Amino acid sequence: MLRPHTLMEVDRKRGGKTKIKYVTVLFRRAGMSREEFRNYWRNTHAPILKEIPGLRGYVQNHALKDLEGNEPPYDRFGELYFDSVEAMQAGLASSEGEATLADIPSFCDTEKLVR
Repeated sequence: MLRPHTLMEVDRKRGGKTKIKYVTVLFRRAGMSREEFRNYWRNTHAPILKEIPGLRGYVQNHALKDLEGNEPPYDRFGELYFDSVEAMQAGLASSEGEATLADIPSFCDTEKLVR
């Protein structure tokens, strides 16, 4: 079960262009509670990420317990939207993109990260 939190509205019909959706499955780093992870991702990492040039939308999906109360096997997943593969590559290669990627080990287990 998921609870989406839209941080940048996604315009799926923008000028008829094909959108690229880049999804990353996130796992919190050892020693970090789910609440600490959520707080860091939303309040520290998101403002850094939102500066990536060419980023057209950003959605955080927060994993919830299932109907039986079991914790999910992952913590969250994020969706980044760009106009094209080239725009995505350029954005992630920019200094803002590099700052975003460099921040990931601050709150994620990079061994488990799925992109």
